[in-house]
Amino acid sequence: MGTRAINWTSDIQDVDNINISFQYIEKNYQKKIELSNVARELAFSETYTCRFIKQITTKSLTQLVNEFRIAKACELLVNTDLSVSEVYSAAGFNNLSNFNRQFKAVTKNSPRDYRKGFRSR
Repeated sequence: MGTRAINWTSDIQDVDNINISFQYIEKNYQKKIELSNVARELAFSETYTCRFIKQITTKSLTQLVNEFRIAKACELLVNTDLSVSEVYSAAGFNNLSNFNRQFKAVTKNSPRDYRKGFRSR
């Protein structure tokens, strides 16, 4: 049975790099996030950035960005009276039907039903 030797230097660097990626997403989620910009932040090639993010998170950059945006949308739906149309835009989505599809895929609810679930508590 093999065990993985801990390489503290590379493990710490991986944590630092994934944090840089998350911070970039958090700072720019309302804009179009392009792989080239994340790669530039990390000082990686685009190809390596894709592989790195997938290896660390098991998700693609697009999945990470969408999940972050959905989390922001959930926060807005629960804590504000913004309409769903205002929420999708504020959360960084640029298409209402895509927002509804992505939201339902992550939360298993429509944005309206999600809000109703919190309002009825």
